[in-house]
Amino acid sequence: MSAPSAPIDADLGEWDSISYFVLEESAIWRTQNLLDAGAATWTQVWDSASFGGGTFGALMRLRCAPGTPSQIVYALGWGENDATGDKMPFMLRSENNGLTWSQIWLDVTLTERDYTTVRQNYLYHRTGGWAVGTTLTIPRLSGFSVLAMAYTFEYLNPVGDCRIFVNGLGSGDATDYMDGSRGTNPAASPTGFANGIYGYNNAACEAVLTDYFGSWSRAINGSINMPDEDARIYVDVGFDGIGWTYPANPSDTLATVYIFWDKPSVVMPKALDVARANPNVLFIGLQDKIITSIDGGFNWTILIDTHGAYDICVDPQLGGVIYYWSTDGELRCAIAGVPQAALLTGETGGEDAGFLRIARDFNTGKIWAVHNGDLKLRNLGSWSTQKSGLVQGRGLKAFYASPTKLAVLDDSDIYLSLDAGATWANKKGGWSGYAAPKTIHLLE
Repeated sequence: MSAPSAPIDADLGEWDSISYFVLEESAIWRTQNLLDAGAATWTQVWDSASFGGGTFGALMRLRCAPGTPSQIVYALGWGENDATGDKMPFMLRSENNGLTWSQIWLDVTLTERDYTTVRQNYLYHRTGGWAVGTTLTIPRLSGFSVLAMAYTFEYLNPVGDCRIFVNGLGSGDATDYMDGSRGTNPAASPTGFANGIYGYNNAACEAVLTDYFGSWSRAINGSINMPDEDARIYVDVGFDGIGWTYPANPSDTLATVYIFWDKPSVVMPKALDVARANPNVLFIGLQDKIITSIDGGFNWTILIDTHGAYDICVDPQLGGVIYYWSTDGELRCAIAGVPQAALLTGETGGEDAGFLRIARDFNTGKIWAVHNGDLKLRNLGSWSTQKSGLVQGRGLKAFYASPTKLAVLDDSDIYLSLDAGATWANKKGGWSGYAAPKTIHLLE
């Protein structure tokens, strides 16, 4: 019996609560007998052989329009358009529960701008021995590769001989000292360490850094490979406390990290959601922007152009309000296309933490989000942690009951709460034979 073998995304049609769609990289499947005894019967309702007007790339996301009785299903992917030669997103739309599909190209391009990510923070440290300071985490831009990396340190109030080291730049397995030495025995201590720009010591980076800064000073001694596009970049900054003087206060040293990204050739769709009040209102997150359609995907406008989104949740009650995990690692709310202040910051999982990490309670207005391994609840403007220790938490869903039912996955378990997160039960331990599922649904 044919059945999906490598699911990427899935959703349940609310119009009958039995039509369950599973997305693979090149096919869409549907079953309507999950609650019957015996194995489910699957029907392949679309595959890449049906793709037209170009070269098929991959399917990425799937959503059933919420509410009844729409029976509208959307799938999102990318391919190469024969008419334009561009690698761009496309949308599949079915208005009859997956029986037939229409295909729509999304005529969007990446914004022409300088793709530079900057993180800045004051360094914090202990008062003796080896001290690890602030970790500046740079979320990667999905589909982008790293062209160059640079960082600056400024002693605002230098006291005596001070030293900064960078631990595990990029690769995470070496210590690289600002005086050019490597290893555990630095040979010299710069006094009142001056402002400077430091980058990878290879010729490919020099033009990028020179173009951005006008000039650039010492490179790290030795050549370090650039992180690939799937790498997260950590810069752990600390102070060598063996015989050296620390800055007087934690805020005396300012660190700034720059990542220069290579613009990719593919506009990669990452997030998709459908408004509950109107199944023709759609939101899509790309690498660098969020776009919206009010006519079922036939025409699109840019909603937000300052960052993209890994996940989007349309507010089920408030028109024009969306919640989303931005590509710069922040959970935000946007009202009528205007991003509000970040609700959570410093998310280090990026898209690798899994899809569907935001849930919105239809009954009470509460918001749940998986953030760096913790399931957090936002209620009346403040956050509380309801469950800790999730490893790459994903599949988060809030089911509109009273009280709200919650389900969430991580790398090894299924967790279920029937009381809005007050208590949890582990419903399945161990994913051997199940790969790494990303979505979860309650059928009854």
